[in-house]
Amino acid sequence: MLKKANISWKENNTPENTDFGDIYFSKENGLDESSYVFIQSNDLENRWRDTEVYNIAELGFGTGLNFVNTVKHWVSSSNKGILNYYSFEKHPLESSVVSKALGIWPELKVVTEKLVSNLPDNLPGFHRINFPEYKVFLNLCYGDANDYLHRLNSNIDTWYLDGFAPSKNPELWSDDVFKNISAKSNQGASVATFSAARIVKDGLKNAGFEVTLKKGYGRKRDMLVGRFSGVRTKIKIPEKIAIIGAGLAGSLTAFALNQRGIGCDVFEQNSFVASQSSGAAAGVMMPYLSAEHNLRSEFFLNAHGLVKRHIGDKEFFSQNSSLEAGVVRLAIGKTQEKVFSNFKNLNFDSSFARALSAKELSELLGFEVDRNGFYFPNSGWIDPRKYCDFALASANLKLNTKVNNIEKTKDDFILRSLDGGVLGGYEKIIISNAFEAKEFYPDLEINVNRGQL
Repeated sequence: MLKKANISWKENNTPENTDFGDIYFSKENGLDESSYVFIQSNDLENRWRDTEVYNIAELGFGTGLNFVNTVKHWVSSSNKGILNYYSFEKHPLESSVVSKALGIWPELKVVTEKLVSNLPDNLPGFHRINFPEYKVFLNLCYGDANDYLHRLNSNIDTWYLDGFAPSKNPELWSDDVFKNISAKSNQGASVATFSAARIVKDGLKNAGFEVTLKKGYGRKRDMLVGRFSGVRTKIKIPEKIAIIGAGLAGSLTAFALNQRGIGCDVFEQNSFVASQSSGAAAGVMMPYLSAEHNLRSEFFLNAHGLVKRHIGDKEFFSQNSSLEAGVVRLAIGKTQEKVFSNFKNLNFDSSFARALSAKELSELLGFEVDRNGFYFPNSGWIDPRKYCDFALASANLKLNTKVNNIEKTKDDFILRSLDGGVLGGYEKIIISNAFEAKEFYPDLEINVNRGQL
């Protein structure tokens, strides 16, 4: 778990991080400051006009003010494309702090409430929060930007550099950070920052930006803006994609694409979804714990968080109603016993996971167990078939339709049925029919392991 920010409150509900001795936004008007420094100085109203995909990255998520304000401007610009927003925060704020800090601006209320209700658990790594009604996707990274920036898999069109002042937080303005900014920038990328410090100016110049001084916000004399060399490369997204297989993998892929406004034809050879291995009576939704924090454990923990945000209070998600809600997992086997013995070092919030003795678990469950284990208060179980139905609500589902052959042409892929008829032509094909993918591509190295989904 990460060290949370220690906060004191200044006038006008302005939060200050007492560890750094710096405020998160201007005491005069943080919203106006955000608009001036980042929206206007990056010329976003013009830069993102008529784009299919636009990528913004921010160093210093803080209260989320810049993100919420960017969504407000994105919506008012009537953009039809997709906005991906990446932000890095080493010391996350409590949701109550975010709510209080942003609550002074009623015009931000709707987006603020959705952000606050979906803020992730205090776990390191990338957390995805979807705002599909705006076609906005927040990728919120909890951790040191020095450690995580290189893992960005997008070319950034605009940078917000909004960490605490270099004099108070020099680690965020390091040479490695500027090298990664350079490596992850799209051609013609823009950058803006409240700072005019020499270390920032030199860092941006060394990163390949043409940097100029601009009048700062309010009483601040100067700030910096810059442009990366080259002409911006635009991203083209496919109009329609074919997905073969309507189990959990295919259904949730269709869900993710539909949230971005990308049409999907989903082909299922059987008469109902989740007809094979995905059609278990129930699937337990709980985090998978490892004995130490690493890339693998980060993937599983944050995937659990994403599913939790997906399902919310949907009817296909259940928790125990007669006893205390949640899920218990017994520490069976050497791997889980190791997790139990090292649990304190994992430093999880008790609201996320607890390690309990056999006696404590027995009291919690109301019957006797003879092993130690783990209690996950917010976990439960899912009806996989109903989950697939939910995920496919906006897709074009074609049941009783077996794809027999995939034919590659110069421009696209042609799907053919058993009788050789054309099922459709597509720019992209996603094959999600498990081991049966070998029917199309026999050389695929796919192994079948009993008992694994």
